Amino acid sequence: MKKEEYIAMHFLKSLGKGLLTYEPCGRSKPPDFLLASEIAVEVRRLNQNRFALGKVQGLEEAYYSLTKAMTQVFKEFDTLQPVERNWVVLEYKRPIGRLKFIKNNTRQAINMYLENRKPIPTDFRVSSNVRIRIIPSLHMSTKRFRIGVDSDEDAGGWVIPMYIENINHCIREKDEKVLPCYKNYDHWWLILVDTILCIGPEEYQKVINQMFKSELFDKVIVIGYESKTKLFEF
Repeated sequence: MKKEEYIAMHFLKSLGKGLLTYEPCGRSKPPDFLLASEIAVEVRRLNQNRFALGKVQGLEEAYYSLTKAMTQVFKEFDTLQPVERNWVVLEYKRPIGRLKFIKNNTRQAINMYLENRKPIPTDFRVSSNVRIRIIPSLHMSTKRFRIGVDSDEDAGGWVIPMYIENINHCIREKDEKVLPCYKNYDHWWLILVDTILCIGPEEYQKVINQMFKSELFDKVIVIGYESKTKLFEF
């Protein structure tokens, strides 16, 4: 069970509406849950996506692949005995570019840094859209380089338009998924687990007022990733 499904399950059980069944039609087939034998429930992570050139990419996808590649390079410089640790500030935007190219340039940058050591932050551009800044620290560790801060230049934006765009994307995606089996159940709910985590109660109604209306889901419920409680619904 995915993390967002576990959070949704916790929320649905708290409603006290009756029996809750996980994946009643089998693995990876809608709905994700069946509540009280009549309400089909689909669940999705509400994340921030990048919409460009007709393609959609979750912002975290680039983050995971890039930090994994960087960590692989950093491990090459681990030592048996503790040495002075260096923090790496990672700044990037999309498109990230070829990871093999970035890894090679990062490796060269670290070697250059070690050969020409200066007690100040040192910047290196390892691709057209990725830059690292190496900052020495006084801490000793066998892991000589570690990511201390990452800055995603594509993240953020105005809160309300960002939520509207990404919620609408989730609704359209789920509408297409449930359409073939829509008539199998009388009621459909969509639960979105908020992992963007930057909206406040004073903004809920502003988002609701501008939402795309699903023709398939009776209600869309946005719940908090950390609180596991309802933020708003429409």
